[in-house]
Amino acid sequence: LGGYTRLILDPAKKSVLQTFDSSMDPSVWNTKRLFIYPLHTGEYFGLLGRVIVLVSGLALMAIFISGFLLYRKRKKRAIEIM
Repeated sequence: LGGYTRLILDPAKKSVLQTFDSSMDPSVWNTKRLFIYPLHTGEYFGLLGRVIVLVSGLALMAIFISGFLLYRKRKKRAIEIM
C-alpha cells in the first residue's frame, strides 16, 4: 500500500468527524483501519457482512460456554465417583 487518507463525514452536518492518514499513523493501525473497521461498519459486505460477524462472535461465545459447562459436569462426576 502506498498510503491512503480516509475521511469520516457526518452527513447531517456536512462536516468531517475523523481523518485517517496512513503516512502519519503506525503501521499496525493501517491493518486495523483497512480490514477490521470496514468489516464492522459494513463497508465490505454490507448488512450481510455485519450479520456474519455477529453470528460468528455468538458462535464462539457459545462454544466457550458449552465447553465450560462440560468441564464442570465432568468435574462433578469425578467428585461423585471418589
